[in-house]
Amino acid sequence: MIIQYDDNVAVVIDQEGNLKRTQIFGEIARELRQLNFAKIVSLAPEV
Repeated sequence: MIIQYDDNVAVVIDQEGNLKRTQIFGEIARELRQLNFAKIVSLAPEV
């Protein structure tokens, strides 16, 4: 799955969907909430 932004951003996850890092800086796409990426949504300062 690819979610495109106007800025250069990335969230690195493994094959099981687990985060490889524990910090997220900046906003994330609203679609991640709909796709059940709860951990990413909870770490992001803005959705």
